[in-house]
Amino acid sequence: MAQDAGEDVRAAELIAAVSLAVDIGMAQPLKTGLAVCLVAVELAERLGYEPGLRQRTFRLALLQHVGCTVAAAPVAAVMGDEMVMRAHAATLDFADRAEMFRFLLAHVTRANPPLARPAALARAAAGGRRMLGTMADVCEGAVMLGERLGCGPESQRDFGCVYEYWDGGGFPDGISGEQITEPARAVQVATLAVVAHHAGGVAAAADLVRQRSGHSLAPAAAAMFLGEVAAAHHERLDGSGYFRGARAGQLPPAARLLAAADTYHAMTEPRPCSPCRTTCSRPSRKTGRTPRSPAGALPAGWSHQPQTREGNHE
Repeated sequence: MAQDAGEDVRAAELIAAVSLAVDIGMAQPLKTGLAVCLVAVELAERLGYEPGLRQRTFRLALLQHVGCTVAAAPVAAVMGDEMVMRAHAATLDFADRAEMFRFLLAHVTRANPPLARPAALARAAAGGRRMLGTMADVCEGAVMLGERLGCGPESQRDFGCVYEYWDGGGFPDGISGEQITEPARAVQVATLAVVAHHAGGVAAAADLVRQRSGHSLAPAAAAMFLGEVAAAHHERLDGSGYFRGARAGQLPPAARLLAAADTYHAMTEPRPCSPCRTTCSRPSRKTGRTPRSPAGALPAGWSHQPQTREGNHE
């Protein structure tokens, strides 16, 4: 029994290490796969997945992109610098032709000097269909590598449909709805949320998950993610918030960040029922004086003065 447990730990550590290499290959910040895993497993638990499904979710979250290097050469032949492309394609909707064309123009501009852009654009436009055709190879590569890492037949099915869309617009087979495995549904939501959070924070993650629900994402999984984040924005780490009175250990990372942002916004915005506060405007209870904020109390670029709604256009 102890021996089996030890083998499980070693397998998990190996898979986690492979996920770090996958992050580099996908041009994503290091530990992106680990972050996706944390969110996906938490989401799977809240969706009521039984232990076997949660284990498959864990493996898929860490290894979903492990087969992508299979397509590195053909993608580079069409798109040029594939690492530049991957760095900007993490939230791309591959079923939206207008979005794909805008992305293509932006990528050609980023990856090529001015005189080389017309030829690069023509090459990318001509080879786009061939590049999308590599998705079957990517999934097959992931299945083969997953098998070598100890993933069983059911996990291999997860690898085969993690790029499918709920409405049938995904790859490689165009399956839809309940045909997509439950671990893949959780991982799809977690992946989009994490990469969107990297790009634009909690609000961007929630907005993109909401937009893609019913399109690329399973509505139930997206709703659970959005509900858990939104429902916890009045909670506080010490348990003094509402409506559950949850403490830090009961709140997922996204909910903690949203709660902190909600508190800061509430304290620094003028409201009819209460004056706004700043970090340096609240008098000390002991001395009655207004203390100055110590150096480094706020991140670089933050102001000690509140912004009114009219003055904040971000």
